[in-house]
Amino acid sequence: MMRHLKTLLLPGCGLTGPIPTDQGLCKLKFLQELDISHNYLNGSLPWCLANLTSLKRFSLSNNSFIGDIASSPLRRLTSLEYLDLSDNLFQIPISLSLFFNHSNLNFLDCQLNTIYAITEAHNFTPKFQLEILYLSGHGYGSGEIPKFLYH
Repeated sequence: MMRHLKTLLLPGCGLTGPIPTDQGLCKLKFLQELDISHNYLNGSLPWCLANLTSLKRFSLSNNSFIGDIASSPLRRLTSLEYLDLSDNLFQIPISLSLFFNHSNLNFLDCQLNTIYAITEAHNFTPKFQLEILYLSGHGYGSGEIPKFLYH
């Protein structure tokens, strides 16, 4: 296996089904860029993805992934600079609080997912320095514009 692989680009390769957890993807600890966009992948994100602690760029767009990202391994990928979740079936909290410790995150695309509002009783200031943020999609719940947008 190529354990020292830094970049793995597989967009539009016709991949199907859930992300396999038994074929070594989650053992690529030096991986800095992973693009599995424009495939036919589905299911929840496996927890072993939290092992990819060197990951800086991650594109999952245009698949059929499901689940609430607030309880996903993305919370632990604090080296991320670029994250594209667009055009999936994720539920994404508009507060984006799961990314508050992602100090390098500057690009986040969440469009074409379900964006939901929750009432959070905190005044935390996120560490991220977003330059580009996409949140369009269908949503539910009632809430306010996240306070972090004013910082």
